[in-house]
Amino acid sequence: ESQADVTPAVWKSHDGQLWFSTIRGLLRFDPARWNQESGPMQPVIDEVEVSGEVVKPGDIERLPPGNNNVTFHYTALSLLHPEQWRFRYMLQGYDTTWINAGTRREAFYTNLPPGEYRFQVVACESDTDCAEQSASVRFSLAPHWYQHAWFFPACVLAVALIIWGAYRMRLSALRHEVLLVVGERNRIARELHDTLIQGFSGITMQLQALSGRLKNRDERDALGEIIQDAGNCLQEKIGRAHV
Repeated sequence: ESQADVTPAVWKSHDGQLWFSTIRGLLRFDPARWNQESGPMQPVIDEVEVSGEVVKPGDIERLPPGNNNVTFHYTALSLLHPEQWRFRYMLQGYDTTWINAGTRREAFYTNLPPGEYRFQVVACESDTDCAEQSASVRFSLAPHWYQHAWFFPACVLAVALIIWGAYRMRLSALRHEVLLVVGERNRIARELHDTLIQGFSGITMQLQALSGRLKNRDERDALGEIIQDAGNCLQEKIGRAHV
């Protein structure tokens, strides 16, 4: 085979080895050696997408808050029937069992909660013949301030303090209303008391004036007793008012 500026590009020797000419020299490939390859190959995680941005697996050790959409791209380094390789993966801290991905070479995770994770993937030649070693990458997703463990108890405490404050304010308002009602009733009672005293005083004076006009001694004496009883009641009432 030939290629512009490089002739030949690929050359096969009598022993079956392939030779490639490059700008840095010759490369040799022995198909017989690769044909002896057996057993599943160890997979490789070649890149990771975090919220649509492609990064290296070693650059996701600590993800900032909000970067909860993660896609892992992986493969197996094998030249023997690469289309037949099957994969299993699991995200420790999120998945509870291994997920059979078939020939798919991507793992998608969306809306991951904050936490510590480890993504693992193994390559399989069949459903049962899988590599003992797996490719893995560890990372952590930091929480937003409202996703911390203290946020919910703080909200409960804040609501409790608000309710307690509202209760205290309502209790103070009710106490003030009761004091206003009691004060108003006392004022009305005092006014009624003063009015009754004034009325009794006026009636007593009128009875005294009437007693002076009576000519009958018995009637005058009877009215005098009534006036004395009214005076005693009035004096007792005045004394209680001062107390």
